[in-house]
Amino acid sequence: MKNSDDGMLSVDLLSGKTKRSPQGGYDSKILCRFCDNKFSIFDQAGVEFTRIAVEDLPLVTAKNGQLWIYENTEDKIDLIKKFVLSVILRSSYSNMDGFKSCCLGNKYEQKITEILFKEALIDDEIVITCGRYTSDTSRIDYVVTPARLRVDQVNIWRVMFNNGIVFFVKIDQRPMRYQHVITNATMNNQLLIKNMGNFRDSREFQEVVLPALKRS
Repeated sequence: MKNSDDGMLSVDLLSGKTKRSPQGGYDSKILCRFCDNKFSIFDQAGVEFTRIAVEDLPLVTAKNGQLWIYENTEDKIDLIKKFVLSVILRSSYSNMDGFKSCCLGNKYEQKITEILFKEALIDDEIVITCGRYTSDTSRIDYVVTPARLRVDQVNIWRVMFNNGIVFFVKIDQRPMRYQHVITNATMNNQLLIKNMGNFRDSREFQEVVLPALKRS
């Protein structure tokens, strides 16, 4: 989160540890240069998406709340999904302290690799849902390291980027509640972005980010 002139603040969701700019963590030991470069097409699509001013997108009211509709080509939305999966995969590979909770296991590391580079399809074991927090005062400039959570005994990865963008990714053979409604959060070349409400009212801000800001 941007804090006066101190720049971006990155927060480890599990430990609450903070780090100033530069953003994120780069682990040069997990991929060779050739493989690392293959992720660049996903990264570019992801960066472009997180910079979108969602206030300019159509906002509709659905049964499960308000949704922004991001409409683009099927290829572009596919790249955004692969960007999120590639972030989780690289977090799983990393031995850095902030990513110790991100282990996918061999099965899902292989599955995601095949989705990214061998054109394998995303099946019901992987469900991608996108949300966005809002702010009454300013742009939300924060990143939170990926973390694996347990929701109703199902493994869910939470990946939070700047501009209030957050992805929840189920990577588990067990079904999650309402999976038939939100599966992969897309419809007719549209990415549905759920309005998560004001970030300062969220549990993540009150229990994780605010204490971390006070310690920083």
